[in-house]
Amino acid sequence: MAMPEAHGEKLRSPARGSAGGSTVAASPSVPPAEAVECRVCGDRASGFHYGLHACEGCKGFFRRTLRLALVYPRCTRACTVHKNSRNNCQYCRYQKCLRLGMSRDAIRFGRMPPSERDRILAETAPEASGGPGGGGAGDGSGIESGGGGERSSPSPAEDGEEALAALAAHVQAAYRRTFPLTKAKVEDILRDLESVLIVRDMRSFAEFGKSIGLTQLVAPSERDPSMEAMLREQLQAAPGQESGAAAAVPGAVQLVHFFNRFQYRIADVVRQVTEFAKAIPGFGAIDINDQVTLLKYSVYEAMFTMMAGHVREDGMLLAGGGVYISRPFYDAVRSNFNSSDSKFEFSQRFNALGLLDDDIAVFLAAIVLCDDRPGLVNVAAVERLQMRMLQALALQLRRAHPRCPFLFPKLLQKLADLRQLVTEHVEFVENYRRTQAGAKLHPLLLEILTDMY
Repeated sequence: MAMPEAHGEKLRSPARGSAGGSTVAASPSVPPAEAVECRVCGDRASGFHYGLHACEGCKGFFRRTLRLALVYPRCTRACTVHKNSRNNCQYCRYQKCLRLGMSRDAIRFGRMPPSERDRILAETAPEASGGPGGGGAGDGSGIESGGGGERSSPSPAEDGEEALAALAAHVQAAYRRTFPLTKAKVEDILRDLESVLIVRDMRSFAEFGKSIGLTQLVAPSERDPSMEAMLREQLQAAPGQESGAAAAVPGAVQLVHFFNRFQYRIADVVRQVTEFAKAIPGFGAIDINDQVTLLKYSVYEAMFTMMAGHVREDGMLLAGGGVYISRPFYDAVRSNFNSSDSKFEFSQRFNALGLLDDDIAVFLAAIVLCDDRPGLVNVAAVERLQMRMLQALALQLRRAHPRCPFLFPKLLQKLADLRQLVTEHVEFVENYRRTQAGAKLHPLLLEILTDMY
């Protein structure tokens, strides 16, 4: 099923700078002098939050840190925090917030109704008695000590745990319904590769091409007869090329065809992530433009998260679980694509966390519900959904991994890694399309990647 469509049109996030397109965009009624920058990252400030002018992203980040009493891994590099790097190091971002004076006690309510003021105070209340550093964010101590008295994940009230567990169970059921290759199924396949085609060289690569059918390498409407003929010729000649550079990796024409074919496979994953998102409680109730924006920015992060389970040190499982690409062949193809190895490295680090399918399901829902995506119309509505999902994730991890108290903040750090991966992927795709004749994107992916980062 296609992604939600705003007003019956194709996937489209609100135009930048247009009315309603962003909660922080300047409007004719706001003088330019009042369009100030976020003190933390330099992005456009949306208001005065927690004691200083801040953007929606930094406001939400500081609020989550207080409310969930998060402990971030210590960093000694004194990382630079600006709008393009603010997600790279949560520790340094939080320390900068404290250093500039952000504090729960510094909230300026102005003419806010008492009910709204009380709600905000209640939502950040955990920080007052047991938040980061144990002494309140405003004291400057933050999470510097890293002592044993700090909590590594939120502790929802006992009477709310069953509701959070039910939320997690609902998401986990949707995950199993939507995605045919769960991590457990992939592990079963990887334990016994006898029934899987292993691609080690051009001979086995040619078998792979024949097994899927050369006509399936690109969509019917995008076939180029001359290029397909060249591909057939290359594949037929490949088995006899036992040595030398020509036998090591597919030729340029083959790479273009497989690039195009892979984009159509990604479009299938986009549809799966869309179906999964629609099953998240509360997702369908938010603004339709926000649904589109959330999906636009989350589908690749979700895909790279699930792809991690397909990766092992010596190779990667592809083609719906039917083909295993050996690491040497993968490296040779990657180098010919002029692509970095960051996805493989991320996958190995992510796998080291030892997550189960139930953990991954709730993490994927939290990815979809990230409240600092550019262009959101109703940030508060998304923030409420995300906060509840993060609480469900923390509970899931505590119950499934009781001996790993710091798993929750480690997993949240992967959100920054995923954003970096997507940024690199967007740059790679754009560069490949510019430099390789015949390289095409599925129309749905073209809309997603346009002006993403």
